[in-house]
Amino acid sequence: MQTLAEAESSDGEWLRVWGYDDALLRERRHPTREELDQVTGDTPTVLHHRTGHVAVANSAALLDLGVPNSSSEILVERHDLLSKVPRLSLNKIQSAASKMFQQCEEDGVVSVTDATHTNNLDSLELLDSLFNPAISPNLVAMVGAENLGGLSYGKRFRNLSVGHAKVMPDISGKASISHLVEQAHIRGFPTAVHSMDIDTLNDALLAFADSPAPELVKDRIEHCSLALPEQLDLLSKLNIAVSTQPSFLVYREQKYLEQLTSVERKWLWPLRSLLERGVEVTLSSDSPVVPCKPEEWIKAASQRSLNGDESVSEKTARRHSLVQENILGLSAEFLIVGANLKDEDKYRRLDQTLLVRSGKC
Repeated sequence: MQTLAEAESSDGEWLRVWGYDDALLRERRHPTREELDQVTGDTPTVLHHRTGHVAVANSAALLDLGVPNSSSEILVERHDLLSKVPRLSLNKIQSAASKMFQQCEEDGVVSVTDATHTNNLDSLELLDSLFNPAISPNLVAMVGAENLGGLSYGKRFRNLSVGHAKVMPDISGKASISHLVEQAHIRGFPTAVHSMDIDTLNDALLAFADSPAPELVKDRIEHCSLALPEQLDLLSKLNIAVSTQPSFLVYREQKYLEQLTSVERKWLWPLRSLLERGVEVTLSSDSPVVPCKPEEWIKAASQRSLNGDESVSEKTARRHSLVQENILGLSAEFLIVGANLKDEDKYRRLDQTLLVRSGKC
């Protein structure tokens, strides 16, 4: 494995690095600008968090991006700035996508949903350019709720399927969840709201109550990592689906133990509580934040070490990974999983009516 100090920019100008996670670092914090400067010197460098929501830049990069020296080097949801970073060549992106598709094949993944909340028409054109019928899984692309343009939910965009309108809490306060949900519904899109905390979930529930989804489709909560019992009741009452990721319990266990109170841990990834209330739940990954390994999330759901009261049986975990009905409103986006799927040709003979959803690519 190469260290950051050993890395070199292939284009001689910018160094783009991805994959650090402060929750897994010994220091339990983000790297600082000074630390990056020590190992990268004058090479503009951006270090992307594994979640894609945060990045850290060195002094040279901040200077090129026009960020004052007095500003923080930690860029949270600053896609307005990061969009100015020179893009990789299409050849390099296609090469990386090819490797990812090959890994999907090895893991038995036959459908990938890109849930990037900044997706727009240009993003879909780029995703389409990565499609290779010989190796590509089925590709579904969510579209940012602010970027729906002339797109239509459930329709094909060349080789892609157009999925939910993705709603990300706006830390700048320019657009409320309620406004984004309402506008997406007016356009005929169900929404998928990113919710990792109780306050965001509350805002989403208020938005759903004020603006019901279009007929025959369901809004959903992505993650639902923390939820109060009364919020779970409202999810059920409003008929909101949930796509949740038990693998976080494995990969973020130490972070939860260190940063959450014992009471909060009782509200963590409430799988059993959701199912007991009749909420439509599907298990998935949040790849690449955690690996897309169906067997891992099934095991995590059934053998929890944190708040074991929320565990479900392995049979139940598999049933909520393998579903026989279209809960998303897209015939191309059935969610599923089979043990050793790549070795079971019977799944592949179903013309992709059973597909493994990996979260995002």
